[in-house]
Amino acid sequence: MNRGQSLFEAVLALALFALLATTLVSLSASSSLGIVGGGDHGQADAHAAEGIEAVRSVRDRAWNEIMYLASQTIVQGGSWQLNGVASPEVIGKFSRLVIFEDVDVHTKKVTARVEWQNPLGLVNSVSRV
Repeated sequence: MNRGQSLFEAVLALALFALLATTLVSLSASSSLGIVGGGDHGQADAHAAEGIEAVRSVRDRAWNEIMYLASQTIVQGGSWQLNGVASPEVIGKFSRLVIFEDVDVHTKKVTARVEWQNPLGLVNSVSRV
């Protein structure tokens, strides 16, 4: 009876160890993805902010240049320009599109939207208005 009890205790100990090891590996992997994802989110937010600043630069130079519904932003001749291309511009693993909406005759709402895929293949996005 003592020998059977020792075998049961050994199997139980191995099962607990396997459960604990699996949990630790899972937490470690999730933590790594969270760190990478946080860095990506910060970088995407910076790209969105850059898009808004590019539009401000164009607005300050000549408001009438903002005549598109959506556009990419480019630097040409040392200043920001809107090229009118309504598909997202690719910046590394990120894609950015600046969208314009009329609020009234003298006001436009500008949204810079940045999207990217995380390591799991899910699409994330950040928008600045």
